[in-house]
Amino acid sequence: AKLVEKELEKIREKVKPLCVDGKTHNEIVDEYIQQQYEYVSNQSGKPVPRGWEHSHSNVIMTYRMYFQGTEPNPDLPPPVPFKEVVVPIAKPKQDVNYMVRMPSDSDHVVTIGTPPSPTPHSEVHLESAEDRMAILKEVRAHMDLLNDFVGIIPQEQITKRKRELYNALPSAPPSIAE
Repeated sequence: AKLVEKELEKIREKVKPLCVDGKTHNEIVDEYIQQQYEYVSNQSGKPVPRGWEHSHSNVIMTYRMYFQGTEPNPDLPPPVPFKEVVVPIAKPKQDVNYMVRMPSDSDHVVTIGTPPSPTPHSEVHLESAEDRMAILKEVRAHMDLLNDFVGIIPQEQITKRKRELYNALPSAPPSIAE
């Protein structure tokens, strides 16, 4: 990040003389790119090939997007730092028993796993590969159906339902070696 900041400061210094009334930010950056091209290629007056700045200095793109003249663009929202994600050191143990809980309400979500406490929902033990495959096929059909509704249903709701379906997937069957 400090290297990019140094490069941006160099560009700001070189762009200052180009900032005159009547020129837009993009015109200023285009003129700076033309100067850079002429300096690097030793060919004065020859127009810059399309996309030249992308292969020669990615900092120019950063300058074009995040600055207005020689100052940071005031219209950009403030940066939001990443959320810290704590990753467990060891993988949690999973129970080998498979259960399906079908909610009695209208949510249509299938949850698989050992319930934390007795619930009023019906539970089905999945002991055969056929039962697990049936659940996998049903979850896949629901995922395909949700993909058909992209743009119709709000994306947050689709993402929530996909996450619930993903959580409903049965874990892999235990290996024979165990």
